[in-house]
Amino acid sequence: MQLFKSLQHNVFLDALILTGCLCFACFLLWHFEFFLLLVSSDRSYLSIVILMLYALASLHWLRQCHRLGNYQAALRPRLGETTAGSNPLKAAILRSLPNPNDSAEWSLQQIAEHLENRHALGYFMSDLLLKLGLVGTVIGFILMLSPIAEMTTFEPSAIRQLLTTMSSGMAVALFTTLAGLITSTLIKIQYYLADTAVVHVIEALSACERSESIDAAPGA
Repeated sequence: MQLFKSLQHNVFLDALILTGCLCFACFLLWHFEFFLLLVSSDRSYLSIVILMLYALASLHWLRQCHRLGNYQAALRPRLGETTAGSNPLKAAILRSLPNPNDSAEWSLQQIAEHLENRHALGYFMSDLLLKLGLVGTVIGFILMLSPIAEMTTFEPSAIRQLLTTMSSGMAVALFTTLAGLITSTLIKIQYYLADTAVVHVIEALSACERSESIDAAPGA
């Protein structure tokens, strides 16, 4: 059991703890009316789109962590699980593949690539959220600078109206940039946690297969 030591901790529990911390942070932001300020200040509504996409990506991340947690739990042999010889972890992984019957002979490299590819969506979403934040920055600067071209008088009342419009555009730029940077960073942290669990699962599979090869060798 020493070679499974790194997998005794369930990654899904870590994911739930992190999700709880994020939910508490969202509660604090709602309590201090930050979300109300966000909705009222961002005329482009890109910040809302960014937050919704982040919520969907987080749900996908939780699902992946739940699956990885099940793989880690499969390290404890159970009666009746003989699909992949004496390796219950590999049996659990093979049963979760798109075509379990066709993939029963998958190599360790193929299984590793399959598990890693499941996290490609998370890194795509991280990049997308950052790009949307930058788009919001450009939109905000356009909204901020466009009234200057339409200015025909320099009376104090016109200057005051101009500054109000410019501050509104600056709010769009800052809020969308802030939302994009924070959500992109959080998604990367979350999927880094999942990637670490994948590495541990693959290491355990590799160690288990080496152990089975030694046991099956003549004279073992």
